[in-house]
Amino acid sequence: MNNDKLVERLLPDFPDPKVRRLFVTPEISDLLDGRIHAGALSPSEVDGLITRFRAGLLVRVSRKKAQRKRNHPELEWLDGFDQIWVMCFRRLRPGLRILGRFYEKDHLVLLRHYDKRVLVKKYLEAEREVIDDWEKLFGTRAAHSGTDFGDYMSGSVRDIDEAI
Repeated sequence: MNNDKLVERLLPDFPDPKVRRLFVTPEISDLLDGRIHAGALSPSEVDGLITRFRAGLLVRVSRKKAQRKRNHPELEWLDGFDQIWVMCFRRLRPGLRILGRFYEKDHLVLLRHYDKRVLVKKYLEAEREVIDDWEKLFGTRAAHSGTDFGDYMSGSVRDIDEAI
């Protein structure tokens, strides 16, 4: 993928095998680096999740927005929405959610961030905003699609819905 309006998130102080790749807008990059504040983010949670994602290490995934007491997913594939994925940062309350789509297998593009409390009330609007952003960046190119988590990501992925 070649798009000069996106920033690739690399692994800090870690050999980067590029099992999976993560691209973000400059604003989200600044948010993840702590240069701007738009919600509760723990730097160690950000580094840990991005490192695990990029390195192909275990990432917990789900299609359900059901309340869980344990085993929260790091990535949610929003069932009923047009290829919308959510990277979930939960450590500091209320939490931050960053939405995007897969460009191709192992290439996640994150486009919009929301405070969890705000997103809960506007999923449909958020979906439209992400799709609009996608179209501005990639024109008519459809987001990558598949039928199960393995169609989107290589490496270690655990479907926590199967444990419910």
